[in-house]
Amino acid sequence: MSTQDQEVYKNTDDIYKSFQSLNFFNANIYKQHDATTGKVLHCGVPQKSPMEIAISEKYTQANAPTFEAYKTVATGNCDNTKYSDTNKYPEIEKYLKREYEIFTKLYINPLSVGQNSSNLVPVLDTDNKTMTCPSGYIPHVLEHHLAFQHLKYDRFCIKPTGLKNINFSSIGDYKAFRVVEKNTDLPCGTNVCHTKHAPFLGHNLESQPVVSNTSEKNSNHNVDIIAGVCTGVLLLIILGVILYYRYGAKKIEKRN
Repeated sequence: MSTQDQEVYKNTDDIYKSFQSLNFFNANIYKQHDATTGKVLHCGVPQKSPMEIAISEKYTQANAPTFEAYKTVATGNCDNTKYSDTNKYPEIEKYLKREYEIFTKLYINPLSVGQNSSNLVPVLDTDNKTMTCPSGYIPHVLEHHLAFQHLKYDRFCIKPTGLKNINFSSIGDYKAFRVVEKNTDLPCGTNVCHTKHAPFLGHNLESQPVVSNTSEKNSNHNVDIIAGVCTGVLLLIILGVILYYRYGAKKIEKRN
């Protein structure tokens, strides 16, 4: 197997664990039978990932989908009308909007003239253990949470200077990793990366992300703010006590 289309459907965007599981948050609420395949679908989550859609639809900047058009593709064989009430079933709309932002910023905005969205998905060759991007682009992997404890992964190609422009506003915690080149044990900086393991596995990724935005950072920042405020209040109290004993006590002593 060495083609892009074969790989993406055999190995999902979830590198470490299977995505199609009814043991997922709210699975019973969104459970739906698919007459086409005979399978039971969990329609509370997108059926197709941004990466899969980038490959199958081959969008360009000129014909990039609106959110509604993307939603139609991403929900696959799920009944779109069944969960159209976003007040009653808010999760699916939220997840779709998150992944639409990922799709747009990874596979549409960075496109050059003559490219389509599939060009920005690395071609994985499991026989030769390589990840290949167009010339001038470097393979990366985006890690993000779809929901509680549910990690998802999207592989993408980007120019070395383009990563600084990849900022997400609505997807929550995320990290972007490069692939470790097996010949050097260093993060791969070329368009063809050779991996120690099958190229879709997370074990090939560098230990520290090149880009990271996590709630832990935000929590630490909040702790720093709270600590600073508490320190300031404490200093004011100490200063007040000092001033009282220096001036207030003297005034009381004079009166007596």
